[in-house]
Amino acid sequence: MSTIARKSGIRAKFGQNEITLVINYDYEAPPDKIDALIGDNALHNWFSLLYPASYNFYKIDGFHIDFGQWYGALNKSLINYLNICINTLAVSRLFKKLEAKPREMHAHALSWLQYPRKTYTYNVMLIEDAA
Repeated sequence: MSTIARKSGIRAKFGQNEITLVINYDYEAPPDKIDALIGDNALHNWFSLLYPASYNFYKIDGFHIDFGQWYGALNKSLINYLNICINTLAVSRLFKKLEAKPREMHAHALSWLQYPRKTYTYNVMLIEDAA
């Protein structure tokens, strides 16, 4: 999706099976609650027969819970899956113990490649999302 990547000749646009659509709900939570319940475990995964895998990523002042899928495989609402996940007993109990309060929702595209690609050429180096 990077204009610089395409115009420099480093790579073409990603295909549908190389890009994921990721949505997440971001929550705030007191740092002492996160420290007491989560500690140094920054990433938790949730698995269920009701939805594909989801994950929580914790930071000092809150966390976000994410769900993603390759564009080529999208056939159901990601928001629906994410809502099912946050309403399961285990996840809702954790949110209650953390005193979590919703902040915002995000949606973004992420490349997800089986093998990394070359991210540089003469006088150009791609970094971050462009790479």
